[in-house]
Amino acid sequence: MLRTYLPTPRGAARTSTTDRRYQRVNNAHSRALSIKSMTVDLEKALGDLHLAGEVNGNGRADNGSVIQGEEPHTPLYLDELAREISRLSKTLYEIEEVRHGPSDTARLHTLLADLDASVPAVQRKIEDVQKDHNSTEDEKTTSRLQSLQGEIDEVINEHRVLKAEIKEDEWLARFNSTVDQANTMIEPLEKSLKECLHYVEVISSSPVPVPHQSDLPELPSLSSLEDMYSRHQSMRSTYGPSIEKILRMMEKSIHDRATRNGVMLRRYDEVLNRWTELRNRLHQLDTRVKLVLSGPKSIDYEDTEHVEILNSPPRNNREYMISDRPPTNHRASFSSASSSQQSSRISSTNGAPTLSPRPEPLRYKSSFISAVSSSTVRTSDRPPQPGTVPTPANRRTSSASSAGRFNIASPTPSASSLASRSRLPVSSPVPRLSLSRPAAQGDLRNEQAMSTPSRPRPSATFSGASVPRPSLTPSFSRTSTGGTRTPRGPPSSFRSFTPTPAGRPSSRMSMASQAPSGMAPANLQPFKPSSYDLLDTIVQKTIDDVGFDRFVARVDPPLRKGQRKRDDEEWKGEYVFGAGQKTSSVKLLKLAGRGPAEGPRLKCLVRAQGAWKDLSSLLEERK
Repeated sequence: MLRTYLPTPRGAARTSTTDRRYQRVNNAHSRALSIKSMTVDLEKALGDLHLAGEVNGNGRADNGSVIQGEEPHTPLYLDELAREISRLSKTLYEIEEVRHGPSDTARLHTLLADLDASVPAVQRKIEDVQKDHNSTEDEKTTSRLQSLQGEIDEVINEHRVLKAEIKEDEWLARFNSTVDQANTMIEPLEKSLKECLHYVEVISSSPVPVPHQSDLPELPSLSSLEDMYSRHQSMRSTYGPSIEKILRMMEKSIHDRATRNGVMLRRYDEVLNRWTELRNRLHQLDTRVKLVLSGPKSIDYEDTEHVEILNSPPRNNREYMISDRPPTNHRASFSSASSSQQSSRISSTNGAPTLSPRPEPLRYKSSFISAVSSSTVRTSDRPPQPGTVPTPANRRTSSASSAGRFNIASPTPSASSLASRSRLPVSSPVPRLSLSRPAAQGDLRNEQAMSTPSRPRPSATFSGASVPRPSLTPSFSRTSTGGTRTPRGPPSSFRSFTPTPAGRPSSRMSMASQAPSGMAPANLQPFKPSSYDLLDTIVQKTIDDVGFDRFVARVDPPLRKGQRKRDDEEWKGEYVFGAGQKTSSVKLLKLAGRGPAEGPRLKCLVRAQGAWKDLSSLLEERK
């Protein structure tokens, strides 16, 4: 049976087991000294009586023969061998202490040299005694020799394992140095990646156009992103191949070893997973930077773009193109006096001035139409479709449409004035707004039919006529009279003509009017802890200890029979403590024991007011 030598941590007190071991060794050493003194006295007495010759180190007389008669030296010699074996065991323990303690190479080498010389010598002495003892039939001596042989075999095995571990220590030192080198090269790459991703996010989420070159260094620009990305790529090309080479060397070294070290395997897995994750994020960064830099070059902040949608509905989205060419003859122009269609002035009741058109408007591609921050929709001069319910607004629209003397435009909610026209100066692409298709004539008529009728006006000018926006969620527009915000319905293609009961809102309005996040659902059941869920068990124990008697429920499903969590997975869930309260996140925190004899303990924490606190304190507050 091999003895296990546990290293004592640096600066830590020895445990009671270690103290008892040291006490036994000291007692054995004291007894050995006493027996040695008695042996010296006995040998002196034998020399005085001339009963035996001088005993040499192998227990033989000077003439080389074994002492005849009762052989009085044999028990004493066996005791001496037992003391030698005990000293070797103590030396092994000291070597383990030095290995796992402060660095003392000289002391370690001295102990190893002494052990290497003493173990073979003691083994030879025991073998010589066994050879001389074959002619006797003393059972007590035979049993004693067998016991000594077992002890020396155990020491020899421990000595062999120790030499293998010392050789392993050198490999472990080199392996740890290699792992540290790989982590040192990964850290700057992670830092550079984080900076580049943050800069890309700043440019992507900017509400204003980002110029290619900025006069102020603190403002984002595409050129700064290019420089940062170039530096990142240079660092990546330098460190990336080196990290790959180090990982291959580590893998080969591990596979070539006859033994497996658990600590080294874990460290290798950690650095390999870290590099794999970093490499995936680097590929994501390449994609995002290409998307940002491959788009249209942003212009200066003073410049604006003019977006104009064709007078007739386009056949497909490809008719929206970016162009620097002058407007062609198929586009309605405000400056043409010979055009049969005249632009109408849309003015608010407060008499806001009409905006003057700018020349050479731009047109957007379909790929960039989602980036337009605001636009104007012009209706076509087509007769109304048959089957439309005649309303005052619809009749007014039809008559004015047949005359071809009006255009309807709707300003976006972000417009600073209620007045608008068919061409509006807007800013550069903002990737937040999406425009999937232009408004059709039928949508305009249905929208006007559902709006409140107004008095007929002598002119074909409409104030605040709402144009449905191609969106699936209700939007809001300003009315022309009261200045209040009224909900705007979805497009006619998504609107049902079947009357909806007043007490039952439509599904789209229901989706928009859901309860805000954080509020508890209405159909919660009282809390029943699951015996298979550790979090439920701890929460119920805390409730019982505090005496919390109010309503408690769990929002997310607990673990059931047959389910289990991974060892590294965190225990967490959503609970409601008290009727009408919001949902609270609860998790278990694993803490070390208060003493060396205690095991780890669990603490139940709850998220309240932006911080984690003890669940028992929250329950005390809500009692």
